[in-house]
Amino acid sequence: MLKYIEMFLNLVNSMKIFVETNTTHT
Repeated sequence: MLKYIEMFLNLVNSMKIFVETNTTHT
């Protein structure tokens, strides 16, 4: 159970970084 939560958080973090790097035209 905990491992899935960790994987999910990792995925969210990756997506957040991906979005931030793609929106550098602020």
